[in-house]
Amino acid sequence: MAGDAGHGRRYPGVARDVRACDNAGMAAGVDAVRSWLPAVLGGLVVVRVALDLAWVPLGLAQAVTVGMGALAAGVALSKDGAAVDHALRWPVAGLLAWSVLAGVRGVELEPLRHGLHLWLPLIWLLAAPRADPRWPRWLVGAALVPIGASLLALALGQPADHVLHDIPRLHGAYRNLHGHAVAMAVFVVVGAWLAAEDDDPRWRWLGGGVAALASVCLVATWVRTLLIFVALALATMLLLARAWRALGGLAAAGLLALLASPRLQDRFADLASVLTLTPPEAGWGALGSWRLRIWLESWQGWVAGPPHTLLLGRGLGGHVGLHRHLDPHHEYLSLLFQLGPVGLALWLTLAVSALVLCVRARSSAGRLGAGLLVAVLITNGLSNEWLSRATLQWVTWGAVALALGRRSGCRADGATSPPRTA
Repeated sequence: MAGDAGHGRRYPGVARDVRACDNAGMAAGVDAVRSWLPAVLGGLVVVRVALDLAWVPLGLAQAVTVGMGALAAGVALSKDGAAVDHALRWPVAGLLAWSVLAGVRGVELEPLRHGLHLWLPLIWLLAAPRADPRWPRWLVGAALVPIGASLLALALGQPADHVLHDIPRLHGAYRNLHGHAVAMAVFVVVGAWLAAEDDDPRWRWLGGGVAALASVCLVATWVRTLLIFVALALATMLLLARAWRALGGLAAAGLLALLASPRLQDRFADLASVLTLTPPEAGWGALGSWRLRIWLESWQGWVAGPPHTLLLGRGLGGHVGLHRHLDPHHEYLSLLFQLGPVGLALWLTLAVSALVLCVRARSSAGRLGAGLLVAVLITNGLSNEWLSRATLQWVTWGAVALALGRRSGCRADGATSPPRTA
């Protein structure tokens, strides 16, 4: 050490070079860590999908979700992170700030759990541009596990043991029927996107196969909202791609399926009632599995509450119990009841801004993000598939961030590499 110091005194230029090399080595080490942290972040999203399966304890799933959020925050807020220049940083910050100020009313774990479902995917939106853009591939690969479990349950006759509203329905390895349907809908959309957009033929085939198998599982759930979700997402993606023949084929296939399946006609009888202005046998309140009555009674319970809650909402988790023990089965009402009109307006501002940016991107990832957002914005007014289903939020915001990201790096020769895409 002393010899090195003396050498440095005699040759100050060499010492400067040594220090520069040491600093460069440290910087390279930091860059190396930052290079694999986003990949781990993308991998954790895949892990979170697997944790939705029934045999995983809820506590473990929530712990990994918190870990993902912490890691996403670290990546997003790092010195050279994506959050600083993120196009949606202000809508995200506004919604996060209001949901903390108006949403946190105590330290009870159940209301805070609703906060986790809202906050952490938003942080992923900020961090995802730095994640490995191949994460949709990883998601489709991971989808083979729950799809395989669902197909096995279907082959063993699970729907015969799970009859809801007089319909045999498949919930696979998931504890919740709608959680299963949400996951399968996501797999259909992302798989179809890979099949149409990926440059690698192997991933195109895998994406198409996953989309087809997940479609079988989704149809077996008979969850109408998610069938509409998939149709809206795929139609939006094809419209933005100007794939007019494929769009016409999708519309024709949907119409033929509706005409050929009496059960499908029965499931969408409510739509026929609305179009023909003919109330169901039990009255308009029975529309959509009694959704109109649920919405009305929830609204009446909210209006009858303390006056300040009409502006601030009832806090995170406050949307549950206004109608019996249920949430209002309407995500815009859920946001209104929890965070008030300001919170609802902030969420809509974020979602619509993200949709506009995805459309303007005119890219493959932009089409995926726009398709998911259009489907979310419409189905949020029909059911409760967004706030309480973490998988849909992670994938949607990740697709939006992928569309907005501008990834480039320096190769060994100093040249700038082109943006990486899926």
